[in-house]
Amino acid sequence: MVFRFATFDPAQDPDDFNPAFPPTPSSSPSVTLCQPCEYTRTFTKTIVRRLVAAGASLVLTAPALELRDDEIRDRYAETPFHSINFDVRPEFHQRQLKEFTLKELKVATRNFSDEKLIGRGGFGDVYEGQLADGSLVAIKRYRRGSTQGLREFETEVMVGSIIPLRHNLLPLLGFCRSSECGDFLLVSPLMVNKSVDCCLSKRPETRPLLDWLTRRKIAVGAARGLSRLHDLSIVHLFIKPSNILLDEEFEPHIGDFGLVKLTERRRGECSVDGIEEAPVLPRNESEAGSHGEDSYSTNKIYGTYGYMAPEYAREGKYSVKTDVFAFGITLLELVTGQRATRVNGRSVMLGDWVKRLLVEGSWEIVVDFNLQGEYDHEEIEKVIKLALLCTHPVPRERPHVAQVIKILEGHSIEEAWEEYHHSKEYLIPLMQLPTLYQTGDVSSSLLSPEELSGPR
Repeated sequence: MVFRFATFDPAQDPDDFNPAFPPTPSSSPSVTLCQPCEYTRTFTKTIVRRLVAAGASLVLTAPALELRDDEIRDRYAETPFHSINFDVRPEFHQRQLKEFTLKELKVATRNFSDEKLIGRGGFGDVYEGQLADGSLVAIKRYRRGSTQGLREFETEVMVGSIIPLRHNLLPLLGFCRSSECGDFLLVSPLMVNKSVDCCLSKRPETRPLLDWLTRRKIAVGAARGLSRLHDLSIVHLFIKPSNILLDEEFEPHIGDFGLVKLTERRRGECSVDGIEEAPVLPRNESEAGSHGEDSYSTNKIYGTYGYMAPEYAREGKYSVKTDVFAFGITLLELVTGQRATRVNGRSVMLGDWVKRLLVEGSWEIVVDFNLQGEYDHEEIEKVIKLALLCTHPVPRERPHVAQVIKILEGHSIEEAWEEYHHSKEYLIPLMQLPTLYQTGDVSSSLLSPEELSGPR
């Protein structure tokens, strides 16, 4: 048998390494991979045991030893790529995430049984699982062979390791990056009430409707989670009801961080907690460049039609105000029970429909009839106005998330609303875009047929 020492470089062929010996750290500046010792020890013990059984000497002068191909393949399949350590600044206090083996996650999901499938997304499927300690988890499995899925997976791991816990952000428990067929998996706590979208549009008849107090709680919690992301100079770019998950108490947790953009923090920006400046994450200079005071741009646009701010969908410009726009649409969905691009079975932009009824003085019509009038009329009118302020066509005129939280918690909105209500921008349609947007080398938005079909 010929023993070959090899180092593994993620930029090269992932099949080109020997599982008997741990690879040296990668030369890549952004990721370090190291083999777990337990697999190396087990593999070595197997070799030594067979050599001794064959009467071999310690200097390996015995005849060549052959291991069965299936045994090597099994060990190879269960060996995860280990310890993804991104180059983030120490201020972030990067958490150590658990590194699961593929075998553990197969057992947790009964080999990814269809019975455990609880959701499908643009990059893969989500399964319910139960770990060995009894805890219930959601396991997101990226589709095999997807280059974009790999990039999103690595971003999710990086963001999951630095976001603070218990701040209305979905915590990442761990990950698995297995060599078998290019499997990439993320493990998070199971959110038993699924997503806001499921509670509004896919609710089983046996489950109760979301009352107004619960919807208001979701709005405030989601705004706090978004504020925490902005404190870390992270622009989410994918805020929508299906990415706001709900625990057993209907407390919201923002998830799906695969498409985030990392920006620079500027002095003068203030979070809801009064923090004037937050640490700065490294950002990809090839994709993001300064465009004005608080705007960046990219030539790769991903999102869902109806939630993308006009400046992002048309020109690829983004900032924290891009998230505010999407949050405004989400607020309108919580109030109306309608979809962002479909109202009462008709294809229409939700924000434009609401503004038209406000002009006519018929704002009560927009409120979800399932609420049966059980809400504070003044409060819900203020939330509608706040949502429309968040979807202002001019990004700098949208409120910061910290202001959104204060208004949701009782601060006045009348002065800002009157200024917007009487401006020429008030009558500008929210989105002047084709359903599928693609020009030059700008990627089309990520749409699913379910998101554009069927009324609530």
